[in-house]
Amino acid sequence: MAARNAAALVAVQQELEAVVVSLLEVVGMVQNMGRIVGTYNTLPVSDGEGDGSLHPPAAAAAAATGSFPVVPPQESAALAELRQQVETMRKGARVQLNRIINARCCMDLSPLFVYDIGNVILSFVPIGADQLHEKLDEFFEADGEEERRAKREDFALLLHVGADVDGVVDNDTALIKAVKAYDGGLGLEAAKILVGAGVGVDVRNSASNSALHVGTIVFEIAEFLVTCGGDVIAEKKKGGRPLSIAAEYN
Repeated sequence: MAARNAAALVAVQQELEAVVVSLLEVVGMVQNMGRIVGTYNTLPVSDGEGDGSLHPPAAAAAAATGSFPVVPPQESAALAELRQQVETMRKGARVQLNRIINARCCMDLSPLFVYDIGNVILSFVPIGADQLHEKLDEFFEADGEEERRAKREDFALLLHVGADVDGVVDNDTALIKAVKAYDGGLGLEAAKILVGAGVGVDVRNSASNSALHVGTIVFEIAEFLVTCGGDVIAEKKKGGRPLSIAAEYN
């Protein structure tokens, strides 16, 4: 097997050398064309008044007069196309060379995980409200303490890396969704996590209601939000304050 791999590598190396030869042929063609064009700068040309002596090279003449040489239209078009073809070939060559090296080598990224590179990368990626609400739903729906602990960590991670905590999804903010949770204990836990991450206690949903305007809010969550600065006299869009709403539903 080792001998077969060695033979394969030799074959690849030979093919690469053949490609180099082809590229050098192209380079030689371009250099040769440059030399040919250069000979036209020193040919004897009579201007009708002189004696047919050699004219100075165009570049030297341009430098002497302070002007810059202008490429004629026909040559300009050909040179532009030539440069484009070379650039296309260069990009394509890089892709194919990467394919060759990837067939034999792989990058060891394990040292990056020592520095928790995943969280560093995530910190530069915006996390939308949709993703945050999805993780909150998974936390509520987790089955068993171990799974719930894992989902809680996922939810907290999104908050840590800068998720949109006050964004509205399906007419509600994440805090209002926590307040509406069927399990008051989980709702309170989620509310504490959100407030700890900087969520606005009085941020309103699409109906212009805050978390304290939720009629079914449990006492423990309401008490927690009030201690965190929740406005108990803020009115709903259609009228009604948190205390009167709570009295109506309880």
